[in-house]
Amino acid sequence: MRDGAEYFTAPAGAAQRRYEALRAYFTEEMPAAEAADRFGYSTASIHQMATLLRKGRLNLFAETRPGPKGPRKATGQLRARALELRAAGHSVTEIAAALTSEGMPVSAQTVWQILDAEGLPRLPRRDEGRRGPPARLDPVKAAALPGWPAQPLSVPCDHAGLLLLLPAITQIGLPDLVRQAGYPSTRELTSWQSIGTLLLAKCARKPRVSHAGTLADDAGLAFTLGLTALPKTTHLGTYSWRIRRDSNRQLLSGLVQALRPLGLATGEAGFNCDFHAIRHHGDQAVLEKHYVPRRSQRTRAVLTFFAQDHASADMVYSNADITKAEQAAEIIAFADYWQQATGADPGLLVFDSQLTTLQDPRPAVRPRHPLAHPAPARQDRARPPGRPARLSMENRRHRPVRPLPAAPPARRHDQAHRRQRQGPPDRHHQHRPRRTHPADHQRPHHAR
Repeated sequence: MRDGAEYFTAPAGAAQRRYEALRAYFTEEMPAAEAADRFGYSTASIHQMATLLRKGRLNLFAETRPGPKGPRKATGQLRARALELRAAGHSVTEIAAALTSEGMPVSAQTVWQILDAEGLPRLPRRDEGRRGPPARLDPVKAAALPGWPAQPLSVPCDHAGLLLLLPAITQIGLPDLVRQAGYPSTRELTSWQSIGTLLLAKCARKPRVSHAGTLADDAGLAFTLGLTALPKTTHLGTYSWRIRRDSNRQLLSGLVQALRPLGLATGEAGFNCDFHAIRHHGDQAVLEKHYVPRRSQRTRAVLTFFAQDHASADMVYSNADITKAEQAAEIIAFADYWQQATGADPGLLVFDSQLTTLQDPRPAVRPRHPLAHPAPARQDRARPPGRPARLSMENRRHRPVRPLPAAPPARRHDQAHRRQRQGPPDRHHQHRPRRTHPADHQRPHHAR
C-alpha cells in the first residue's frame, strides 16, 4: 500500500467516511457488518444509506453554488445609476427600490456607502406634509346609482357566476315580494338592496355575515343591485336584527305561491321536517340548552325548524329562536302556515319520533287536526271503551318503532282471594303472606 492511502482507508471527514463505507459495500461486496465495524457505523445505518442511495435520495458530493461569495460590490453601472437618481433628488430608500426594480438588487446601506464615498451629504429632512404613510382614500359608501348609464358600460365582476341567478330572480318577481313583505329600508338603501346583498353572500357560500366583506369590492354585483358599492358587514349585521317574523313568513308565502305554477314547492310528495340547533359561540347569553348533534351534548343554542319539499328540495318554511315550550307545537304551526298559504292541509310529513309528542296543545283551535289526532290503522277492529288506540310510527332510515302493549285488565279482588283459598301451598314453595287490602280495616274479622 503506497504512502497516502490512509486518506482513503481512514477518512477523517463525515462525507468522505460515508462515501468509503458505501463504496466498500457496493464495489468490494463487503458485508454490512464488516463495513460498519471498519468505518464506525452500525449495520442498520449501512443498510439505510444503501437504500437512500439506490432511490437517489443521498447526495454524497455537495455542489458549489454559483454567484458571488461576498457582499455585492458597487460596479460602474450601479454606481452611475445611483448617482443619477440622487441628482434627481431621490432618497436612499427610493434609490435602492429603483435599482432593485431595474434588475440590480441592492440594499439601502450599500447605496449610502456609494453616496458617502462620493462625498454627498444626506438630504434635508422633509416637512410634515411629505413624510409619513400615503394619504388614505375616502371610504366608498353604499349608495343608489343616480341612473342607468346611457352608453354601454364595462364593469369588472369577480363573482360573475352569481349573475346567473338573475333570470330566476326576475321570473318569480323576488324584488316585488320583498317589498310587499314589509322589510325595513334606510335613507340610502331599499329593502331589496339589503336583502339582495344577504342573498348574494349566501349564494357565494359565505358561512357568516362577517365574511361578506370580500364581496364589498365587487363593482359588478353592486351595479346589479343599482348601488355604487355593496353594504358592509356592519349594515348587514344590524339589518338582520331589524327583521320581523311577520315579514319572513309573508315572504315565504309569496315564494310558495310564485313557485307552485312552475311545478316547484307543490308538496305532493310530502315534506321533510326537522329541527336544527345553531350553537352559540359568544359570551354567556340568555339562551336555552338544546341538543347539538355535532357536539353530542346539550349546550346553549338557537333552535330552528325547517320544512323542505321532498320532490323539489325547496325550503318552504323556516322558523328560528324556538323555545322548548313551543318545540312540540312547531309542526302544527307549519301545518297551519301551509293551509293558510295554499288553502289545503299538508299531505305526507316525514320526521323522526323526537320532533313532536303527537299531542295538539291547542285542541280548541283545530280539534280534528289529522296529525294531532291520527285515526287507528284498522277501523273494522272493535276497540274496548277506555282503551287507548295503538299507534305505530315508521321512519325511513330506522326500523319501525313498535307500539307499546296495551295495559292488562285490572285484577278483581274476589278473584285473588279465591285463588289464595284453593288449597295449601306446596311444601317446596315458599309461602308469602297475603298483601293487606286497603279496605280490610273496614271489614269484619270473619269475612277476611
